[in-house]
Amino acid sequence: MNGFLSEVCVNHDVEFAGSLPGRQPGLIIHEDGRRTLVTEGPILPKPEKGDCSTILNILEGTLGTKQAKIFMAALRESVRSFRSGDWQQSQAIILAGPINSNKSLIIRTIYVPMLGGRAVNAYPYFIGSTEFNGEFLRAEVLVVDDDVYRSEATSRARLGAHIKKVTMGSFGAQVHPKGKEPLNITPNWRVIMALNDDPECLQLLPLLERSNADKYLLLKTNDYPLPLPADTPEEKTLLRAKLRKEYSAFAHFLLHEFEPPKDVVGGRTGVRPFLNPSLLGELRQFGPEAAVISILEPVWKTLSLSVGQEEPFATEEKEAKRYRWTGTAAELIRQVKLRDSDAGRALESLNKNGNQLGIYLKNLSHKFPDDICLTSRAGGVNRFEISLPLSEAFQ
Repeated sequence: MNGFLSEVCVNHDVEFAGSLPGRQPGLIIHEDGRRTLVTEGPILPKPEKGDCSTILNILEGTLGTKQAKIFMAALRESVRSFRSGDWQQSQAIILAGPINSNKSLIIRTIYVPMLGGRAVNAYPYFIGSTEFNGEFLRAEVLVVDDDVYRSEATSRARLGAHIKKVTMGSFGAQVHPKGKEPLNITPNWRVIMALNDDPECLQLLPLLERSNADKYLLLKTNDYPLPLPADTPEEKTLLRAKLRKEYSAFAHFLLHEFEPPKDVVGGRTGVRPFLNPSLLGELRQFGPEAAVISILEPVWKTLSLSVGQEEPFATEEKEAKRYRWTGTAAELIRQVKLRDSDAGRALESLNKNGNQLGIYLKNLSHKFPDDICLTSRAGGVNRFEISLPLSEAFQ
């Protein structure tokens, strides 16, 4: 008996046993020798040749032909990964468009079912409202949809950081069920997000910059009439039933018939990143970073001497007809407020928790490195060098 127990402990022990998102049931032996026993995985639609015209109609009508192919290419890669049980990096999909433009419909009745039907609201954990995410153990799809979004910079930064970790991070993650010890697991999650495309809602998105643009597929949805009426509860039930009948055919289409364009496929995820130009333009026009510039530029040239100092607040760059200033975000608010109280209060409104303006300036330094630079960090406080007007348009 002792020999048997020793054999079990040495050669058949497992670090984790249970449901594991995106992984098929069975024993996984990791490169470092650790073992994971997957007892439950996603139940994927069985591919069978048939008619999936309703699903294709909704996707192509709502997203347009090009974006529909991008969406289906990403979904195909995820279906392949889940069927094989192999972990794969993926972009987060963001659907943004008018109210009633089929965003939630696509997520709940097409995307989630094609990946096993298990989804969870990930937003509270992503922005730090809770430290517990035990429900993530039983869901392949982490959804951010129809929630009370928060637009402050720290929440947006946390959202972006968690999305990056889930979709593009290293192999492995941690889940923390409430009342239990955290677990280190190797899930295969997917992230999808839906929101309206008005300026206020777009400011809730993670900050989309050059450094993280490859982490997202930002797709614009259109107000497209559904092929079947879906106004009453009875009509919605009939539409869902119609779509369910097409899941197997759609799975076959994705795996055996669909040929994504060459300019769509590629990279470590199998799909090239895409940011809808129209949405990206709106983000840059109405985001809080744009608000910082719009507040500063009108008063920048009129700034003269700092109170109690002989040196100019901003040094004139005569050839470029610009003014350069160096200091911290807090110093910027204080000195602008001395010269233009309205502009100062506007900057204060963007600095709700005391550090958001600094975050916005840091983001702007990535967009405009020739105009806004992070020069040093002392005592945990960033110092910036700012030259305005910008050398190029904010777009």
